[in-house]
Amino acid sequence: MYKIGNDIVLISRIEKSIKSPSFLNKVFTENERLYCKKAENFAGLFAAKEAYFKALGTGMKFAIMITVNRILKGLIIAIYQFLMTAIMQLQR
Repeated sequence: MYKIGNDIVLISRIEKSIKSPSFLNKVFTENERLYCKKAENFAGLFAAKEAYFKALGTGMKFAIMITVNRILKGLIIAIYQFLMTAIMQLQR
């Protein structure tokens, strides 16, 4: 069975939230905090995590977000590689 999750996040909401160190530390790993340079980056990552949990049917659970980080990173890389391969084949 395949499940799909989606989420929309207001960048302005995340922009306010990331001013709080406790929010940043609870929601994002150290590597994610280093990677994200702008509120848009944090909002996109937050939305991806929220969508993932919706697909699982569990809703947002901050306690397990750190372990999910590796899963999401792998999924994003796999999707990117798939799309790039498809684009390369279309260009032939």
